[in-house]
Amino acid sequence: ISNKTLRILSINNNSIGLLGVRALVETLRENTTLFELHIGKNSLGVTGAISLCKDLEENRGLCRLEISDNNIGTLGWLAIGKMLKTKKFFYQHLGYSKFVLDDNKLTNFEMISLCEMAKDSSLDELSLNRNNFGFLGTSVLADYLKRSTKLKSLYLKGNDLQFQDALKIAKALEVNQTLRRLTLDSNNFREKGGMAIGAALEINRSIRTLSLDKNNIDDIGIIPIIEALKRNMIVRKLSIRDNLIGDEATEIMGQMLKVNTGLQELNLNENNIEDKATSWLVDGLKENTSLKILHLDNNYIEDNGAISLGEAIKVNCTLTLLYARNVHIKNKGALAIDKSLQNNRTISRVYLRKDKINEATLKMIKDKRISEQRLSLIHI
Repeated sequence: ISNKTLRILSINNNSIGLLGVRALVETLRENTTLFELHIGKNSLGVTGAISLCKDLEENRGLCRLEISDNNIGTLGWLAIGKMLKTKKFFYQHLGYSKFVLDDNKLTNFEMISLCEMAKDSSLDELSLNRNNFGFLGTSVLADYLKRSTKLKSLYLKGNDLQFQDALKIAKALEVNQTLRRLTLDSNNFREKGGMAIGAALEINRSIRTLSLDKNNIDDIGIIPIIEALKRNMIVRKLSIRDNLIGDEATEIMGQMLKVNTGLQELNLNENNIEDKATSWLVDGLKENTSLKILHLDNNYIEDNGAISLGEAIKVNCTLTLLYARNVHIKNKGALAIDKSLQNNRTISRVYLRKDKINEATLKMIKDKRISEQRLSLIHI
C-alpha cells in the first residue's frame, strides 16, 4: 500500500488466507497513513492472525482493526493480546482504538487472555458480538470494565447472556464511569436482568446509549429501567425493541417522559403496544422537552392511538421524527395526524403504513402537503 492518502481499507469477505496476509503484512510495514483495516470474514486462521499481529506491533499508523469471523484460535487471541500491550503508546498518542472481534467463538480462556491484555491498553471501542463465551467470560469482562478508564463503547449482541451475566455487567456499570455506549441486544436477560440494569442506571452517570432489544424482558424488568430514567438525565438513547412491555410499564414510561430532560431517542418497536398504552405515552409526550425521535413500528396502534399521537404532536415542540410503520392506523388516524401537523414546525418526518389507508385519503394528504410546500413531511 504505497498510497499515502488512503486511511481506511476494507477487504472483508474475500477468502484471504495465509499467503494473502503475508502480502498484506509486507505492504503494511512501510505504511504509516492507513488508520483503519477491516479484514473480517476471511480465512486467516491461527497462523494468519499471528503474522498480522506481529507486523502490527511495529506499525505506527493503524489504530482500528476488524478481524471478525476468522477462526483465529487461542494462539491468535494471545497474539492480539500481545499486540495490544505493545501498541499501547501509539493508541494513547492517537487517542482512539477499536477492535471488532465478532463471530470468533471465544472460549472462556480466550476471554480471560483478551481482558488481561486489554487492561493495559487504551482500547476505546470493543465489539464481541455473537461469541457465546459463557458466564466465566462475562465475569472477567465485568472485572475489566470495573478497572477500565478508557473504553467508551462495548457491543455484546447475541451472546446468549442470561440474567446472571446481566448481574455481573450491572455491578461493573455501578463502578465504571467512562463507558458511553452499551449494546446488549439478542440475549436472554428476562426480568431479573432488567432489574439489575435498572439498579445500575440509578448509579451510573456515563452511559449515553443503551440497547436491550430482544431480551425477553417483561414489565417487572422494564419498570426499574424506566424508573431510573426519572432521575438519570444522562442516557440519550434507549432501545428496548421486541421485549414484553405491557400496560403497566408503558404507563410508567409516560410518567418518565414528563420529568426526564435528557432522553432524545426512544425505540419501542415490536412491543404489542395498543391504543390504551399509546394514550399514556402521549400524556408524557405533551410535557416532554427533550425527545426528538420516537419509534413505534410493528405495534398494535389503531386509529384511536393515532388520534392521541396527533394531540401530542400539536403541543410537543421537540419531536422531529415519528415512526409508526406496520401498525394498524387507517384513514381516520392518518387524517388526524396530518391535521395535527398544520401548526407544528418542529417535526420533519412522520412514517406511516400505506396498505391500510385508501387512495382517496392518500391523495388528500398529498395534495395538502403540496399546498403547504411540506411534501416530505408524511411518508406513507
